[in-house]
Amino acid sequence: MSSCHSAVINGQVIKDGSSIKLNDGTKVVVKGTSTTIESKDGDGSKINIVNDGGYLNVNPTGKFTGLGGILGTAIDQNKNLTEDEAEKFN
Repeated sequence: MSSCHSAVINGQVIKDGSSIKLNDGTKVVVKGTSTTIESKDGDGSKINIVNDGGYLNVNPTGKFTGLGGILGTAIDQNKNLTEDEAEKFN
């Protein structure tokens, strides 16, 4: 099994240790088994996607607005949970 990791964004392979900026200013960083999507707003918000050997662990941190899809729905529905309530999902 190879230890070299990469991600594919819009058909472009991003190799381990590399990063790219998307047309809208969002930065994508690939490091080891982790791919991090950094907010274009410069507010420190990011989504870290980690390959944990058979499943992906998605960890959003910071302030997110206007997200759609599964992640946007999950954040909108769970943003007011207490730490104890959120821990039920782990």
